[in-house]
Amino acid sequence: MLFTLAYIREHLWRYADFSVPFASATAQQKTDADFRINQVVERLLTFGMWRNTIRRIRVPIYDECITLPRELGSLLGIKVEFSNTRCGCPTAIYSRFHEFAHCISCGSCGTYDLSDNVQTFRTPTGSFHLRVKTTEGVNKTITFLRGMDTNWDEYFDSETLTFGTGTYTTTRTWNAIPQIQKVETTNQVELYSVDSTTSVETLIAIYAPSETIPSYRRYKVPGCGNAITALIQGKLAFNPVSQDNDIVYPGVLGALKMGLKALQSEDTEEDERATRNWRDAVEILNNDLQQMDGDAEIPTFKVFPGFAAGDVCNVM
Repeated sequence: MLFTLAYIREHLWRYADFSVPFASATAQQKTDADFRINQVVERLLTFGMWRNTIRRIRVPIYDECITLPRELGSLLGIKVEFSNTRCGCPTAIYSRFHEFAHCISCGSCGTYDLSDNVQTFRTPTGSFHLRVKTTEGVNKTITFLRGMDTNWDEYFDSETLTFGTGTYTTTRTWNAIPQIQKVETTNQVELYSVDSTTSVETLIAIYAPSETIPSYRRYKVPGCGNAITALIQGKLAFNPVSQDNDIVYPGVLGALKMGLKALQSEDTEEDERATRNWRDAVEILNNDLQQMDGDAEIPTFKVFPGFAAGDVCNVM
């Protein structure tokens, strides 16, 4: 069963804000309670891979790279899919140090981490302007800080673009993506690069209303040839919940309750009690995960033929 922020806020109110009854809570008190709920969610997501926190999706491949969507924080599995078939083969996933420790010029050598701080799902080449398209209505701002000019010299200032509904383009030209910061909006914001020579625009990012400093994780998939998509499996990243109908993950009431109690104990410097509360929250999540997995699933043990136990038909 899944729970919304509104449900969690109301039913765990005494642990999120015990100063007044829920029926008497002001909008600011509810906002403060949401902040505490988000603190618990962020902490619990770092403790493990719980029920409903693993996602399987398809992502496009650009320049032999995939960029995880904002909802995912890490890559757990990947199958590269080619233009003539979607029956791709899984590839190994390496750390970001892989390219410096192994020769990868031979082509397909697995997938490795490039960065956890990219701001677009495509990287423009050559010199370009940046263009914003929105249906916001009310004027908002997006700021582009620093970056490189057409001579590869660093800018040490910024350009702020005010936008509402329509298309808005910067006057400045870049050779490298600057740091991007936007205010909260009501609608999504589309970001394009515009080639300074041909004026051709390319969609490079779509920002959610709540995103203010975009940051995504990117992986290199070398030697993928004519691959156009990849089927990936990843773990949810922490994204603060703010709207009443936002779903809270992990949505286990007992674990969230113990997490909120742990925050109360931390506020009063009762560190040992807080540690016990967090431990209880993890135990509840582990028990919930065990119930979901059950005893019927058999783990897979597979090695290459002729290597070690590779000629053994089944290893249990």
